[in-house]
Amino acid sequence: MENGIRLDIAGGINTVSSPDQIEANGGGWAYLQNVRRNRKSMTVARYPLGSNLLASPLANGITSVARLNDPYNLSPGYAYLSGSNGSLYVGTTQVASGLSTNPLSFLPYRPPDSPQPWDYIADPSLAVTIPSYTASGYGPVCGMLKVRSDGTCYKIGIKEPQNAPVVNVSSAASPYWVTYRYLYRSKITGALSNPSPESVPIQVQLASQAGSYTMDPSYATYISFNTSQYQTAVSDTQLRTQGIASGTLTDYIIAKDLPGLVGTVPTGSQITGVSVSVTWNGQQNGTGVLSNVALFYQGAVIGQIKSPGTINTQTIQTTVQGGASDVWGAILTPDVVNDSTFGFGIQVLT
Repeated sequence: MENGIRLDIAGGINTVSSPDQIEANGGGWAYLQNVRRNRKSMTVARYPLGSNLLASPLANGITSVARLNDPYNLSPGYAYLSGSNGSLYVGTTQVASGLSTNPLSFLPYRPPDSPQPWDYIADPSLAVTIPSYTASGYGPVCGMLKVRSDGTCYKIGIKEPQNAPVVNVSSAASPYWVTYRYLYRSKITGALSNPSPESVPIQVQLASQAGSYTMDPSYATYISFNTSQYQTAVSDTQLRTQGIASGTLTDYIIAKDLPGLVGTVPTGSQITGVSVSVTWNGQQNGTGVLSNVALFYQGAVIGQIKSPGTINTQTIQTTVQGGASDVWGAILTPDVVNDSTFGFGIQVLT
């Protein structure tokens, strides 16, 4: 053969698999270093252009090597990048450790004659250390780095979450289901990693916000009623009917701006239900019926009116309408229920 020695490359050059994944004896070759193709399209060997790397002063054997051009700042005009026993070197200076000990994948990115070009490096390790920086400055580093001929080394990869989140619901679950994924963000660039596998689907946690009010001298802030049908009792601690003929359906007593409720529902929440609880009694058994209960917003009924038809007793009783999965046929948003006019009303049949 003219100008060289012919090489028998069993399996050809494998441009798909990473170097450490190629099977021995016929699986192919990841790359060839220090070779060229002559005019007869034959692959031939040639001598290295620089120092003999097999005589490197590094303590451990070199697993991979690349050359970076630097015609302005280095006397020989270039620097060697070496992978050796899980560490990365520029010349004989260590710039990163914690790599996998497999051959590194180098991707130079430069015009051939530019000074101090960057070389991009990939490795399967998820625990790389860059000695020239503190961990708090760049966060966890996977085996994606870029390095310059002067030894400057930066993280470019974002550690990818490998496991699905484990999510538990500690309180009652809503009718809605959701899955979760981990997603990491670069502290420096803000770039996002690929997402983790999905969690097992779970029911969204159901949180409750409760507002309540008991009649007191400040009732006018929270309670409105027809004063020809109702009056406050001693010390404004009770509200009772007055002078109403039997069989009369009263106007609504409206309770709104209830302490503990207004402004507490987070923006973006999905409201799944509303429960109204009224504690009441009568001076005599069977003198009145809790006829209707409705939600109110901006002074008007919204949604469906519920008609419990509960008869009063002298013993204090609590009547509950609605529930955790009952929106009363209304469109309820955080803006509505956080409004000071939102509340409920009751009608009594005497």
